[in-house]
Amino acid sequence: MKTQNSSISVYIQELLKDNRPFAFYHKNKDENVITWVQNNSELYTTESYVENGFVFTPFDHQQQSILFPFSKSQVSHYKTPASKKEIGSSKSLIDEKEAQSKHIRLVQKTIDFIRAGNANKVVISRSLKKSFERDRVGVLYEALVTAYSNAFVYLWYHPKVGLWIGATPEKFMSLNKDAFSTMALAGTQPYSDDITWANKEKEEQQWVTNYITDKLLPIVSHIDISKPYTKRAGHLAHIRTDIKGNLTNATSLKDLILRMHPTPAVCGFPRSVAKDFILGNENYNREFYTGFLGEINSNNKSELYVNLRCMQLKDKQAILYVGGGITKDSIPKDEWEETQNKALVLGKFLY
Repeated sequence: MKTQNSSISVYIQELLKDNRPFAFYHKNKDENVITWVQNNSELYTTESYVENGFVFTPFDHQQQSILFPFSKSQVSHYKTPASKKEIGSSKSLIDEKEAQSKHIRLVQKTIDFIRAGNANKVVISRSLKKSFERDRVGVLYEALVTAYSNAFVYLWYHPKVGLWIGATPEKFMSLNKDAFSTMALAGTQPYSDDITWANKEKEEQQWVTNYITDKLLPIVSHIDISKPYTKRAGHLAHIRTDIKGNLTNATSLKDLILRMHPTPAVCGFPRSVAKDFILGNENYNREFYTGFLGEINSNNKSELYVNLRCMQLKDKQAILYVGGGITKDSIPKDEWEETQNKALVLGKFLY
């Protein structure tokens, strides 16, 4: 793969004009942006995850996982943009009171559901729309890459599916032969040098850690779990625990994915109860929000990321997706404010 020096933003606009399926992504502080450009407009899917390619998987794993096969794609490197490009001036996102009331009512309904003993945690989300012109997609992507150099910043497009962009702080998993790594991430607040975490947030993060560990124990020969620590993600902070180890020889990538997706960090606990509540009460389709994406089986390595801090670019609009984990101790107004803070990660780049 050669490193290209031409403009990323110009190349993106050319691909969109030609309706070419592609994925651009920049990993944590990498020197390059990696591009996958499919050489046809066919829609490929996978259920087995045995192919070599780039996958884009929705929240509901009953829906299709989209695949850009390596054998059908051109993979290149582009130098990371050197300077920040501010393309928007929105310092706040203003929603109608109706949207706020609707979300607060749903959060309260979720709290009541949890306090009735049905679940420990349910992740509730919402979407919001802002105007955005398609001819600014390339500039937007460059701006996000330079602004969030420590995140996984991606732009994904297929003419038969849609156009998505995001800057996610959360790795779903890495797998190199039998060696795996993942993380438990929960709790959100604006970043500062003297952060303190409430018991509600610590408890929520421990549920995520316990769930992932319990799911992995039957299929691992070795596992290491770090102590929880504060991890900065742009202007926000989360509690994070690193989990790594080795899988047994009989475990496949598909086995690992089915055990972990969706995690309590994006769904809730118990998973099946939380997912049923989400599908029955959010009243909109998350699509690829809180799904995962990334390379699979590239030189025996797979690296996947949770699709958070993302938006869909559609019909001259940017549809932002945001959410938060609800527990018995949640305060509805605070949960609303958390989604507002999360929306600013991408929303501040929009006019």
